[in-house]
Amino acid sequence: MQKRLLWIIGVAAVLSGVVVYAVFVHHSPFSGLAKTAPVTMPSETGSSRTCQLAVNPQFDASAPFTNGLAAVRVGDQKTGEWGYIDMAGKTVIKPQFDEAHGFWKGGLADVRIGYKWGVIDTSGKYVILPQFSDIEPFVQAYVAESGSGLDSDGLLLDASWARLLDSNLAVAAISDGGTSKYGFIAKDGRFAIKPQFDYAWPFIDGLAAVRMGDAQTGKWGFIDTTGNYVVNPEFDDATPFTDGLARVRIGDLATGKWGYIGRSGKYLVPPQFSWADFLTQQAARVRFGDQKTGKWGYIDPSGRMVVSARFDSARLMFDGLAAVRVGNESTGRWGCVDKGGKYSVKPQFGDAMDFSDGLVAVRVGDKETGKWGYIDRTGRIVVNPHFDAASNFDHGIAMVRVGDGKTGKWGYIDRAGKYLAAPQFDEAHAFTKDGLARVRIAGKWGYIRR
Repeated sequence: MQKRLLWIIGVAAVLSGVVVYAVFVHHSPFSGLAKTAPVTMPSETGSSRTCQLAVNPQFDASAPFTNGLAAVRVGDQKTGEWGYIDMAGKTVIKPQFDEAHGFWKGGLADVRIGYKWGVIDTSGKYVILPQFSDIEPFVQAYVAESGSGLDSDGLLLDASWARLLDSNLAVAAISDGGTSKYGFIAKDGRFAIKPQFDYAWPFIDGLAAVRMGDAQTGKWGFIDTTGNYVVNPEFDDATPFTDGLARVRIGDLATGKWGYIGRSGKYLVPPQFSWADFLTQQAARVRFGDQKTGKWGYIDPSGRMVVSARFDSARLMFDGLAAVRVGNESTGRWGCVDKGGKYSVKPQFGDAMDFSDGLVAVRVGDKETGKWGYIDRTGRIVVNPHFDAASNFDHGIAMVRVGDGKTGKWGYIDRAGKYLAAPQFDEAHAFTKDGLARVRIAGKWGYIRR
């Protein structure tokens, strides 16, 4: 299940958005920027009706709310048990599972007892008894408009834009002598496509990526919902289709090349990139050369280079802008380019995240002494660099930390830099569609409301 958790934009490490934060401690003053404008420092108080505790911190672990319910654990990681609470904090399914994931639109959640996975409904009754060595619930992974991705285990579910699509088939595996074979089950728990694959992704728009053979030498292809191959296994790696394109790799991980195919299996963009991302808003980030010395640029859906590969690092393209770095990780500087490759913000920052809600978090100074603030798409300082860590904005709210990674506290600010919740949390996550966010205080997890 771990590979699916890291899907959508390649590797979780490239995410600089909702759930991946800049975690560096900073002390240097804000000065010397190319553009100046009236700036905002966070006020000490926010709205009395915003970011207040909805469920008191009391759980040893917690998951985001999805469709009105959240999985929570009582007890330690080894012996604790998972159950479910509602938005008032009331236990609706008592703790009894060794692992539990979120409920989706179909009212189903996957749970584990011992080494076997099953599926329950919102009353806690088993719809499918625990019997599988791995399972992916009846939900299609979905790429949000922001370009960030998620799957049903909730890698990026701490976001109000996260949307899910119901599916009538779920990935499931059975183990025989320690080797798992993957197939697809219907909602009655019976295999609609018999377990025969060595790995499988969920169905997206009627197609699923499947692998025959081991992770090193196996080949990937694509099947339809009847289990028939639409694209024969011939790729060394593959990811699901989004917007009619799927990324595929020919060759090994170190020297192989990535390209893009259409639903027929024909190349729309021939393999040529050392790395290639999913298309986000009609642009994909690609790299020529190795991770250390290679150069990054951007292509359109036809494979045409719209921004030449000349950057030493680059973020995803959102709202027609992307943060890019010129120079090495230690001394290089980050700026922003548009879809034509022109600088909208010249390289000047020690680090920068993805654009979100029209703003981007930037660091002024190095990892040890810099501070994080926010600029708009023209480079104007909107929130003065003041924080030791920061997240992207999501629907007008961002998480910020004051203090170091061990003892610092997280709070929430609005786009003006005003505290909606003063720094007080040891860990904080973004708000889900249900309007609640997970927070941790003194080792216990609770939830605050938007």
